Amino acid sequence: MKKLSPFMPAHERILAHSKLNPETGCIEYQGWKSNGGYGVVRVSGTKGGKRKASMAHRVVFAAIVGPIPTDKNVLHKCDNPSCVNVAHLFLGTQLENVRDCAAKGRRRYSGRKGEENHKAKLTESAVLDIRASLKNGVTQNALAAKYAVTQELISRVKLRKAWKHI
Repeated sequence: MKKLSPFMPAHERILAHSKLNPETGCIEYQGWKSNGGYGVVRVSGTKGGKRKASMAHRVVFAAIVGPIPTDKNVLHKCDNPSCVNVAHLFLGTQLENVRDCAAKGRRRYSGRKGEENHKAKLTESAVLDIRASLKNGVTQNALAAKYAVTQELISRVKLRKAWKHI
């Protein structure tokens, strides 16, 4: 990447470090990215001129379209987190953002219960055994040791805060 003037407006620096994807029309930021693939840039902060990390798509949107209300998120129509093309961006509430994410199949745990959830530490049969054992007087700590989980998880199973679907 070429060296740009530190006095150049942040959105111009972002666009200079971006590349057009001719297949999608996305303008993809090529610089530093978060774990989720969103472009991250350093911009001047408000306290003592300190620089702070900001999301590239938000910086470009605010510079070109206008200020972002504090109760709004900047969402991607294209579902490409590194895209900074304002034609692909729109404002939405947090609820709209979550629904948009689920509609596009990006919510990792949406609808995945029990063993279908990749983070599950128990099986359905283990949960049924835990509940039966608790009724027969086996302690939560003993069951936690047997299944190599925390006592807290056993308690959540007992109270049906975890695995409540069975």
